[in-house]
Amino acid sequence: MKFYKAKPIGILYQIDGDDVYYLDDKAMEWRICYAHLKHEIENHPEYFIPVNEWKVIPTKNGNIIEVK
Repeated sequence: MKFYKAKPIGILYQIDGDDVYYLDDKAMEWRICYAHLKHEIENHPEYFIPVNEWKVIPTKNGNIIEVK
């Protein structure tokens, strides 16, 4: 399993085999992504940053995703 963060908007993506998921931070669940394919994410480092660690920080206005 690999994780990537979209540079301009900060959406967190998960690649599991050939499937791509995105983290819906409001619902706090992974959802299947139909907008991006695995090779698009892996082959465009100018748009998607590999992420080693991530955690969810709950706040009163919603959740914040912190990535490292």
